[in-house]
Amino acid sequence: MKLLKIALTGGPCAGKTAALSRIKESFSKMDYKVFIINETATELRLSGITPHELGVYNYQAKQFYLQCTKEDVCGQEALATGADKVLIVCDRGLPDNAAYLTPNEYYFLLKERNTTRLETLERYDAVFMLRSVSNISRKTYDKNINRIRTEDAVKAQALDDKILLAWSDHPNLYVLNATNNFEEKMNELLIAISNFCGEEKPFLFNEKFIISLPDFEQLDVKTRSERETYKTGSDSYAVKETTGDEIIYKLVENNTEYYCDRRDFLRAIGNQEEAYKKKISSTVYGISNKNEYVEITTMPHLDKTAHMCIYKRTKEEKTQIPDLITILEKYA
Repeated sequence: MKLLKIALTGGPCAGKTAALSRIKESFSKMDYKVFIINETATELRLSGITPHELGVYNYQAKQFYLQCTKEDVCGQEALATGADKVLIVCDRGLPDNAAYLTPNEYYFLLKERNTTRLETLERYDAVFMLRSVSNISRKTYDKNINRIRTEDAVKAQALDDKILLAWSDHPNLYVLNATNNFEEKMNELLIAISNFCGEEKPFLFNEKFIISLPDFEQLDVKTRSERETYKTGSDSYAVKETTGDEIIYKLVENNTEYYCDRRDFLRAIGNQEEAYKKKISSTVYGISNKNEYVEITTMPHLDKTAHMCIYKRTKEEKTQIPDLITILEKYA
């Protein structure tokens, strides 16, 4: 079994939340079982547990304990899956706590938990730091403040530097600088993780087709997911995706996906009775095809056609149409 555990870190508005869905989708296509450990600070604050209520030290101590527990439970489950390749992705890691405490406070926190700074770093095979956009554009940062984020651009930049310092002694620290081109940053991150994992380049490019509805019993289907999509705005959606026993909730804004929990999903769709009237149901089949990954999407109202997306590692790579597939039209 190949089991790797990485941390994704960075200051506020670095792109970590959006990156999680990209990582899971990209590495699932490369036959990894991917576990995502969501940001503990967000979970605590949404539950009403805040530094303001507890004091900074006590809050960080509880966050440290919960993060350890989540990582340990996830690690046990990862070992039990029996999958050939497993990737655990942590939205922030234990060393991040150091950025919110004085050196003495962090020392005592580690002592209370009977661990050391080196041991916290060694829990992760690699760490990928996305630098905050506050380093290059205060205006862009201000536009992206969310309901949990409390720092202004100046404080965000200072926090970004502290987080970098907290991880600076990790032997596999990869720093991705801030950029105004979000897609380039995400692609750079996926390539960096793939290289660390010893994999080929990830599937960064795709072509889309309308096809005749195939006979799926004759295709080598690897995954099947049931998807529910709800339009929540002019260019925003809420998505529920079920694959086997796993349910994933996502919010999509301006073609960028973010993982969310069921509570945020329900909040996004608002009036459920009205939302379900506008629900778009689809089934997505995942198929490996030579050096590509193929997704075929069917919808109840389309009884003769389907949509097919072929993912490729390079734009120049010749597209290989799967056997038994009839192309009707290429549209992207």
